[in-house]
Amino acid sequence: LVMAVPIEADAFRKILPDEFYHRFLTQRVRPDGRSLSKTRRVNITTGNISSADGSAMVRLGETTTVIAAVRADVAKPNEGQPTVGSLTVAVEAPPVCSSRYRPGKSPPDAVCATQLLNRILTSVGAVDLQRLTVAGSDGLVWALSVDVYCVNHDGNLIDAALLATLAALASVQLPQVVLCEDGDVRVDASSAPACLSLTRIPLSFSFALLQDELLADPTSEEEELASAVLTVALDDTGRVCATHKAGGAPLSHAQCEQCIDLALQGSAKLLSALHIAAPSTRNI
Repeated sequence: LVMAVPIEADAFRKILPDEFYHRFLTQRVRPDGRSLSKTRRVNITTGNISSADGSAMVRLGETTTVIAAVRADVAKPNEGQPTVGSLTVAVEAPPVCSSRYRPGKSPPDAVCATQLLNRILTSVGAVDLQRLTVAGSDGLVWALSVDVYCVNHDGNLIDAALLATLAALASVQLPQVVLCEDGDVRVDASSAPACLSLTRIPLSFSFALLQDELLADPTSEEEELASAVLTVALDDTGRVCATHKAGGAPLSHAQCEQCIDLALQGSAKLLSALHIAAPSTRNI
């Protein structure tokens, strides 16, 4: 005689996560109440770090949270490119942001996000590096470094990190500097700083393939259970400028097209949130 013993929903979710999700997905809904294609609410604020030259915080729903801070340094340009500045991004995901991470080397999620963000921003020319010459100097340029710090990781780190990076860059104030006779550079406090202007706005959209269903803006749990995760990046004209898929099961051509279509549909929402937080991006 086998007796059915009822178990709590949380225990069922931990013991049989695939079956738990199956019961939701057959109803075209997710455990957090979202439909399969619905993204979490996006909140963007700027100027969060007073010691940075530009900063922003992005929160997806009530969970995934990242902070981006920009440092602008006066530097000598690379040889052969005397009027070209530089832009680099580094994403950090410390153990405190997720129980999946352990102390030690940077987790693959952060390494992947760093590589992809640098590729996206460079390929579309989000910042015109030719405009990063230091006014009044002889052969000096601005070197922009963006540090993205994940405070709470509940999935979709790449999308949140890119959005925070763009908002932080849009809030950058480049100080006027003076070149001293001894070769040192000092800030001219009497002159107003110059705003950094973005030239393109690339946005990324990530999708998890779970039980043959595509889930937009996946949570950390959905990413872990997924057979594949695909990120699609679009520029501000709607052109696909990058895609990324870190292994996993193959996606059909139809599934890839569906991801692109959903990304195009969601771009207006993200752009609107970015325009509100960083009004200067409305002119791009």
